[in-house]
Amino acid sequence: MMYSKLQFAHALRRAFPRAPRREKKILCYVNHFFGRGNSFQGKSATQDPACRRAIVLKAINAVRLIGCQVETRICGISGFSLVDIDIDFSSLSDPRMLIYSSIAHMASYLDEYDYFLNIEDDIYIPPQTVRNVFAFDETSGVSEVLHPNRIEFEDGAPFCVDLRAMPGWTTSRRTFARHALAVALNPHSGLMLLSRAKFAYAQQHVDFRRRERIIGDLMASAYCNVHAPFALWRSFDDIGYHTVEHLDRWMGP
Repeated sequence: MMYSKLQFAHALRRAFPRAPRREKKILCYVNHFFGRGNSFQGKSATQDPACRRAIVLKAINAVRLIGCQVETRICGISGFSLVDIDIDFSSLSDPRMLIYSSIAHMASYLDEYDYFLNIEDDIYIPPQTVRNVFAFDETSGVSEVLHPNRIEFEDGAPFCVDLRAMPGWTTSRRTFARHALAVALNPHSGLMLLSRAKFAYAQQHVDFRRRERIIGDLMASAYCNVHAPFALWRSFDDIGYHTVEHLDRWMGP
């Protein structure tokens, strides 16, 4: 029996069906702290507890709605929390070291997950932002990261809080998904989202035992530290293309 090329292709598909694509496994640590009379400044120490808890729950629920196999663990300090804690870092002498410690803690699970998301408790991450990272990583080098603009709204219009805190861009440019990308002078975005290969690359080039101020306060410094080996590409021509939302208004320096 003679087959046309199209019939032969259909026969091959029936004989050797393509395996379904496996959902990516993501380990997510949400860093949460609330309490007065400590080294923490800002709304983690001063905001109305009910208001703060609603913000934290909105950020946590957004992570759980990403659409992959997400394992979410809340990192915090016993007695200084508005939600249940999964991983207790009560041994910390300074709660501002929480993100430094949680990133180092994640590294012990490197072989068990496809992606690692470490996030502040007032950062809302849309599912499309995660999908953008997946697509970018398919064609990018191990030392490149698609980094979101951390936005807030003023009179209904979005602005990037990181660029307001530290304005300016380097001269690096590239194009992805028909968008111009550039590297901002400010590396902070309130989160880390790295594939297994890129997290391993960070481990090879960064001292996860480091605990010092690099930029801003210690929380921002922890993300700056883990991102040090990477080119952090942000959307340059369209601030709304690749974003996370900062659910609290930035209080300034």
